[in-house]
Amino acid sequence: MISRHKISGAQAKGLFLVQAKCYNIKVEVKMESKKYLIILILKILETNTDKDHPITQTQIAKEISDVYHCDRKTVGRNIAFLIKVGYPIVKTTKGYYLDTKTFTVDETRFIMESIYKNPEKSKIEKEVIARKISRFIYKINRKT
Repeated sequence: MISRHKISGAQAKGLFLVQAKCYNIKVEVKMESKKYLIILILKILETNTDKDHPITQTQIAKEISDVYHCDRKTVGRNIAFLIKVGYPIVKTTKGYYLDTKTFTVDETRFIMESIYKNPEKSKIEKEVIARKISRFIYKINRKT
């Protein structure tokens, strides 16, 4: 599930922070531009899918709909574009997944949960470590 939080302030008109479930990945979305829709779709594929956890166009549209209005067909066109420009997105009978991950969704979830459950670190320290690990995992997954 994606949650949204409106950014306050005059300069932030139309900007939202989008938080993908379980991974604390934040993306600023300017609602006037449809270009950011493709980024949201890619982020969902990168963070929420692997070979064992594909996602359908309808599921992606539903997750995004809280932040940006779109339907299944719009998601499909954007996925087709991502495939055309070289992203290794695989279509199965159960949905789509991004086929470049070193860590599976379950392994990534385990790492993040382990960080947050550690009693020896403060909440702020856990957030810093989780942010660093998220960036590291993202970079690893992009290289493979």
